[in-house]
Amino acid sequence: MNFKDYKPKSKRIEQDKISIKILEPFSKDPIEFVDKDEFISYLQEHKEEMDKTTTHMLNKAYRIPGYTITKIKGEISLKAIKNNTTNNDILDRIEYLEEKLEAIVTILNKTNLTQQ
Repeated sequence: MNFKDYKPKSKRIEQDKISIKILEPFSKDPIEFVDKDEFISYLQEHKEEMDKTTTHMLNKAYRIPGYTITKIKGEISLKAIKNNTTNNDILDRIEYLEEKLEAIVTILNKTNLTQQ
């Protein structure tokens, strides 16, 4: 066979079109429950819809103090959070630390003034 006569064998492989899910950002404000009993009542009314939703989206959509939502063998459950600090606890702690920091800065400034 001469090089000029050579034609490579090519195959055209047709691939099936793939469908891909497009996830849009979740911007809905979460529904906050007072306690787990209120969430359970809500779950009973909306169980079918919530069963179709991923746990990630459920935890973005619903807030239960002291708990996160999980699924065990496809059944929606609540998991207790070990470190249950709220935003108010954190803000109170920050305020306390800011006051202490101001006191330290004041003491340092007075010390610098007396040493000069």
